[in-house]
Amino acid sequence: MAARLLCGVTLCLTICLTTPVVRVALQIDGHGTRHTQRSNQTSQAGVTGDNASCYYLCTCKGSVANCSSSSGRLTFVPALPRKIKHLIFTFNNLTSIPDESFFDNVTRLITIDLQSNGLEYLHPQTFNHLTKLQGVRLDHNNGLNYSVLRAVFSATNIKRLYMRGLGLGPLPDDFFHRTPPLRLMVIDLSENMLQRVNFSVFAHLQYLTELSLSSSGVTHTTPGNLPSLIRLDLSSNALLRLPESCRNGSSLFPRLSRLDLEENSLSDFSSHICLPSLGVLHVGKNRMSTIKTDMFGKNSFPALVHLSLESMEPISTIQRFAFRNPSLQTMSLMYCTIPFSDVTIDPDSFAGLPNLKLLQVSHNLGSHIPDEKFNRLFGTLTSLEKLYMGSFGLQSVSKNIFSTLTRLQTLFLYRNKLTEIPDGTFDSFHNLTELNFNDAQIQTIRESTFSQTTRNRLQHVDFSGNPLLCDCDLLWFQDWFLTSPALFQHSYRNYTCSNLPHTLLAAFTLNKQVCFLSREAYQFIIATVTIFIALLSAVAAFYQWRWHIRLLLYESFRGRGEFRRRRRLETGSFDFDVFVSYTKNDLWWVREHLMPELEGRLGLRLCVHERDFLPGNNIVDNIVDCVQSSKKVMMVFSRHFVSSQWCQFELALCLRHVIETDDALIVTCLDDMTSLDVTSTMVAVLKTTTYIQWDECPYAIASFWGRLERALSEIISTDT
Repeated sequence: MAARLLCGVTLCLTICLTTPVVRVALQIDGHGTRHTQRSNQTSQAGVTGDNASCYYLCTCKGSVANCSSSSGRLTFVPALPRKIKHLIFTFNNLTSIPDESFFDNVTRLITIDLQSNGLEYLHPQTFNHLTKLQGVRLDHNNGLNYSVLRAVFSATNIKRLYMRGLGLGPLPDDFFHRTPPLRLMVIDLSENMLQRVNFSVFAHLQYLTELSLSSSGVTHTTPGNLPSLIRLDLSSNALLRLPESCRNGSSLFPRLSRLDLEENSLSDFSSHICLPSLGVLHVGKNRMSTIKTDMFGKNSFPALVHLSLESMEPISTIQRFAFRNPSLQTMSLMYCTIPFSDVTIDPDSFAGLPNLKLLQVSHNLGSHIPDEKFNRLFGTLTSLEKLYMGSFGLQSVSKNIFSTLTRLQTLFLYRNKLTEIPDGTFDSFHNLTELNFNDAQIQTIRESTFSQTTRNRLQHVDFSGNPLLCDCDLLWFQDWFLTSPALFQHSYRNYTCSNLPHTLLAAFTLNKQVCFLSREAYQFIIATVTIFIALLSAVAAFYQWRWHIRLLLYESFRGRGEFRRRRRLETGSFDFDVFVSYTKNDLWWVREHLMPELEGRLGLRLCVHERDFLPGNNIVDNIVDCVQSSKKVMMVFSRHFVSSQWCQFELALCLRHVIETDDALIVTCLDDMTSLDVTSTMVAVLKTTTYIQWDECPYAIASFWGRLERALSEIISTDT
């Protein structure tokens, strides 16, 4: 119930005619629920003050009485204090006013609100005794028709009549024809079913200044002379053409200053236009895909100050000087999907607007506009004070992008793809006080971005919703944010740290000692450490795989040292044919199998530790001397070889020897080495050298000795 009371009081604002009355209505609107409750609790107890003598189903405040929403309990207008001038009598299920005495208790009324009562009948003399009545609201009483509505005109001084949503059809030609003439100034016939409107129907209303016909299915209009009309609302209809405004070279609407044609089906202003006083024009949500040269020029609209083309069907073409008009001061092209980078949008579209102070082009397609075209489009608007370019697709702003707009006071660049702001971009704008960059892609705001003078000049700044990196570079901005709460208090979103989840900028903390070094110093340190780690990793990897690398290189270039190897065998002095490296655990195999075959059958002399190392010599010296005095080197790999440190030493020494002499290492395996955890050096040998596997199978043994003989063929042939 309280909500309905508030709604009724708010609607009273449009009825109240004098400044004091409007002030009272505002007071009720701000605190209506509280006063209504107090009245209901105390009215029957005989209160004094504003509610004195107010009927218990009503609430009186100043000159306004609210007797709404009684759910059918109030079927008459009660006696009210003499000072009541405005009556709200809505939502009372009052279907009929049967006689002329209905308002006899309140004959001093200036305005009456009877909307949403289900009214179907008004007595012809209902308002006869209301000699001071100026405004009547009958909205949303669907049972009323034109015949019943004539009763309103019994109030000879009525100036404002509201008849929204009554389901009325086309207006009768004589509906407003009265003698003496009606003094109506404001008529609202919105939300009806008028279809065709003949402006001549209103010609008898010589004082008519405001006419609203919105949302009434109007498809056609017939011209008529309305010399006093100041405001005309034809929005949300189905008009295909602009209403005719000329007759014999004269204007049919000479004083019209505001025209609302939003949400119709207009595609062009092709007819001659005579609107010499029109200052405000709304034509958004129409079908104008092309804005032609001088379409809104001074010849058609010599007094045009404000132009709105918002939410137009995608505007694909704007010709040169499309808006050229020296009187135009504000213009909105918001939500028009204009492809500013396309050739169909002329670079001089906004040329010829020397006095334009506000331009709204947010939510259009402004990405990839060449700098030259951008400067031609907006650079000529030297009087511009407010520029709204949010969600425009901008990917960068240069220091000179708005350099000609020296009078700029407000700049909105929200929801663009901006990642940074060049230092000093806005320092030359000596009038700039409001700056909005919310929901962009800015990660850091350098202290050098704004000079101290610029910061002192700004009155409202919004960088909220950006993925800010809370680090040393942002500490200054955090300090600015915390010490200037009024500057940032109207921010659209929160200020959060993108690199610190669930952390607000205001709560971000950082030890300032870590910020002593500059960003460049940190970058240098990080780069140096990274290079050092990379080199260390490379050295470690090289060391771990050194034998793989050396053997691969050796195998790749071994063929080039064949002559050197043969010459060594022919000219060298050797004590042994083959140096055999093995563990003591494998000595049995050397004695029982290897020595009988190589020394007994092939006549070669082997160097074996137990027999041929010189007693008393250092083991290392023995190994080195024996390897160098042997023609070939043979390794006997086994599971015991893996765990022998001396064998690993011999392997490394022998590898170095064969690489230096361009020779080949002969490798035999007594065990399955693939199933063993061998050393990295042995892995390198096994991967780069074809080895000979020992097997006790008679056929495998024969193959083993045959392969070994071929590996030693070079020294066997030399010996023979």
